[in-house]
Amino acid sequence: MVPVVPVRIEVPVKGRKAKEKQRPTQFAIGLDGNLYFSVFELDGVEDLETALEALPADATYFVGVVATRVERHRLVDRLRSAGSEAAAFIAGHRRWAR
Repeated sequence: MVPVVPVRIEVPVKGRKAKEKQRPTQFAIGLDGNLYFSVFELDGVEDLETALEALPADATYFVGVVATRVERHRLVDRLRSAGSEAAAFIAGHRRWAR
């Protein structure tokens, strides 16, 4: 099974004050291509209890937490390292497969 990694997309808005409260993330995209919508976007869902009531029993859902700045940097460093290793492996295979 492919792990699900939420993607938070934030677009800076000109004139937006830094202390202004941000809206919660509305969706996450899994590495498997699944798109997960936040149940908190549904009418009447205000807390975790009502969110669980809004979900069908047989649904696949994702519960996540927002990573800190330090955690994001660690993740990016590890993904960069893993990507470099994978690319080198593939390129090396092409080079020696001739």
